Amino acid sequence: MGQCSTVGEICAKSYGVMIGYHENTEATEAAIDDNNWLHTGDLGMMDLRGFIRVTGRVKDMIIRGRENHFPAEIESAMLEYPAVNDIYGVEIHDDSN
Repeated sequence: MGQCSTVGEICAKSYGVMIGYHENTEATEAAIDDNNWLHTGDLGMMDLRGFIRVTGRVKDMIIRGRENHFPAEIESAMLEYPAVNDIYGVEIHDDSN
């Protein structure tokens, strides 16, 4: 089946979702929004049947020129080249901006 081409953060809300971190109000406020949605920090795409495919992590996303780039997708594309046997992306901070 087909899937949506939009990647977004996976959020959950139900009676089975945690109500917070034990004795850690700051972490709870960072993870659960005002409408009680748990922000998992995972990125995913939902197919037409409602199944979610996890594509990465929010913290791994690179935003450049108003576009979202995901290291796993970049690594997969580079592995298609015959001369590339293995690849691993690392973060380098650029304080020039």
